[in-house]
Amino acid sequence: MLDVSVVGLEVSDIPDWERLERSCFAQPWSAAQLESGLTQGSLAGLGAKRDGVLLGYLAYYLICESLEILNIAVAPTERGQGIGAQLLAAVLAQASAHGATRAVLEVSAGNQAALALYSRFGFVEVGRRPRYYPESGADAILMERGV
Repeated sequence: MLDVSVVGLEVSDIPDWERLERSCFAQPWSAAQLESGLTQGSLAGLGAKRDGVLLGYLAYYLICESLEILNIAVAPTERGQGIGAQLLAAVLAQASAHGATRAVLEVSAGNQAALALYSRFGFVEVGRRPRYYPESGADAILMERGV
């Protein structure tokens, strides 16, 4: 078992969340975007922490019967240890407990690690958006599974 705890992210976590965003994504969300989403209730996040340090997070929407996974990020030094899988399992269980019946996401066709993770959790490709990611020109793969 990993020595991390999965907790709901709050406004007080935004500085660490934003730092992780910047270390993982070419077009990171800003602190203002994160705060706006959290305070309006449209955005939720789960964080993986060890000794109070945010090592990874999963951002999502839970609307009616649908879970939409927006981002999963794990600090580069912590990858390959199952943190992303722990976050994904936790959000799927939470969504199921809240009555969700399906989960959806999009992922870059070039992100082999993410594709392997999502496939392991039963997500299947249901569509594509050609050349969706401007920084790489990669397609976005739309994936879905039941919850």
